[in-house]
Amino acid sequence: MEPLQQVELVPLELHATLFPPPEVSIDDLLKFRLPVQQRSTPNLQTLSFLAKKAPLGVTLASSHIQLLRTLPIPSDAVVAAFSDTAAISALSESSSVIYAHLPEDNPSRFIHFPTWVISYWIVLPKFGSELLRRTGTGRTGPVSSVQSCSVP
Repeated sequence: MEPLQQVELVPLELHATLFPPPEVSIDDLLKFRLPVQQRSTPNLQTLSFLAKKAPLGVTLASSHIQLLRTLPIPSDAVVAAFSDTAAISALSESSSVIYAHLPEDNPSRFIHFPTWVISYWIVLPKFGSELLRRTGTGRTGPVSSVQSCSVP
């Protein structure tokens, strides 16, 4: 699935909170906080992140939306594994996603988020890489957001 399709799986009403706005200036982009990505997630399979329990509800509380902006996302290996056919099949049988890569003493580890959070995890590293590439070019004009960014 292409990055733009992944973004479309994230509810539209959350785009303004989870992603920088379209045509953001480089100054504003640098102020926009994206979650960090763990370098490695040892001994965890994609099934560790999936749960049958229902997610938090139809709409997420603002505190949980802010958590999505601050909690680290899983490593590249885990995120890439979610693109695998078997993981997509397992995802279709799951009701929610947990942050299984967080330490067991972190209460956020056990919050059940909607399954679209995986699409958010998939697009963030690609989006971040593209934004770094664009800001590293010395451009001073606006930078398009993820909705129009072409990610390799």
